[in-house]
Amino acid sequence: HLETAVRMARQQRYLALWLGDEKMADRCTLNEAFNYIHAGQFEVALRLIRAVKRSSEQRDDDLTVRMCQSALLFCHRVRTANKHETEHGNRNDTTTDDFQRIRIVQDRSKRSRITA
Repeated sequence: HLETAVRMARQQRYLALWLGDEKMADRCTLNEAFNYIHAGQFEVALRLIRAVKRSSEQRDDDLTVRMCQSALLFCHRVRTANKHETEHGNRNDTTTDDFQRIRIVQDRSKRSRITA
C-alpha cells in the first residue's frame, strides 16, 4: 500500500506544480513524508520534511513551515514509539489492523474538565 500512497502523493505534487501552486506542491510532498513515517521509513520522511521546510521558509509560507514542524514532531514520536515496542517485543513487522495510526502515539495532552 505504501507504493500506491506515495505514487498518489507524487501525482498530486505534479498536478500542483502544473497548476503553478508551489505551496500545494510542498504540502503534497509533506503528505508523501507522512506515508513514509507510517511505513517506518523515518530517514526518507525526515529528508522530505526538511526539504519542504527550507522551501517554505524561503517563500515565507508560515502555514507550511508549521505543518513541517508538526510532521517532525510526529516523526519523532512515532520513531520513539517504534523503538519502545521493539525493545519490549510488542512490535510486528506488518500492520495488522486499521488502528495503528491511532495507537502509535501516546496522548500527552492534559485533559480539562468541562463544567456546566
